[in-house]
Amino acid sequence: MQYLPFEVLIDQNGKFLIENYEFQYSWSANIWNLEKSDKQKNRKHELMAIAPFTSENASSSLSEDLKPLLASKKEVEQIGGDIYLEKNAKKELFFSNYQNYNIIHFATHAQLNDTDPNLSFIAFYPDEKESKLFTQELFDLKFQKTQLVVLSACEGGYGYYQKGEGLMSLARAFAYGGCPSVITTLWKANDETSAYIASRIHKYLKRGFTKSKAVQQAKLDLLQDGEFGQYDHPYYWSNFILIGNNNPLITSFFEIYKFEIFWIILLILSLGIILYFNYRRLKK
Repeated sequence: MQYLPFEVLIDQNGKFLIENYEFQYSWSANIWNLEKSDKQKNRKHELMAIAPFTSENASSSLSEDLKPLLASKKEVEQIGGDIYLEKNAKKELFFSNYQNYNIIHFATHAQLNDTDPNLSFIAFYPDEKESKLFTQELFDLKFQKTQLVVLSACEGGYGYYQKGEGLMSLARAFAYGGCPSVITTLWKANDETSAYIASRIHKYLKRGFTKSKAVQQAKLDLLQDGEFGQYDHPYYWSNFILIGNNNPLITSFFEIYKFEIFWIILLILSLGIILYFNYRRLKK
């Protein structure tokens, strides 16, 4: 069941469940319990967007599967934040900067190793140095500040099934590093539809939507967009899933400071009552 996104199931009216429901997944009950609370309240949208394969010049000799992702440039430009393209999207630069951001977005290739999950990797710009970020390395990174990783890459949430533990995937490694939420993919899909859904997810996150609501609405937008009518099959849109904490990333000013506002209002009311009774007493 961990390989199937529930939203593609059909209800009694013949509609996909995604049309009426949001979906959130977790690897285990213990991890889910840890994910329920926010690490911090943050109104800032500090985002790092990584896209190494935005043009033909970035084709990789690492593997024949690591072809240019031409739609990824538009994807990260629509998302905004600090954008790292091609030669700037190197593994060493990621290591130097990733702890400065609360959102990290990968618009790149990921490759799954069915035999040894530790050899699955996320691809950075290929150069003379090591450009693969392996699962084992992710387990050693610290994502204390990171609130969300979006792995807009093939099979980021897919992995080797380990009895009693579930899927051992690239996405899971981010959770063990301290990141409470990962939006990732279960299989390879179309470059353009993936870019569309990913950019829409961020659009709704910036509006204060919960993560599952942002994922749901992004998919519904694709299904209702006439330009993508040929991509209405679940293969093209249902591979994106949310794993982990579902709380919104951007919280309203009132929500963040509601306790402070409550005590300020209470103090003002108390002072007003005191002044009122003092005024009444002086008049007498």
